[in-house]
Amino acid sequence: MPKTEITDGGVKVTFMRKNANVDAINETTEKTTEKTTEKTTEKILAAIQRNPYVTTKELATLCGITEDGIYYNTKKLRSKGILRRVGGDKGGHWEIL
Repeated sequence: MPKTEITDGGVKVTFMRKNANVDAINETTEKTTEKTTEKTTEKILAAIQRNPYVTTKELATLCGITEDGIYYNTKKLRSKGILRRVGGDKGGHWEIL
């Protein structure tokens, strides 16, 4: 049932909705995001396994995401102790631990 209020500038109508639907949508979104991130990290690790000298730009093309997305995912993998960068950006390589 909408809530109606008369204000100085006119009429304000507020529509209420059940939180159960919002919670279900949020849960589905979280699960989808988890699966997508999992697939992306698998793609990144597979590409690095094939070529440890692969660049961020090449990883982005292979995974179909942006370079920022690659940076985000490799940072997570490094913080979990799964991935390490040895050497500089131009002459270095990746190591899967």
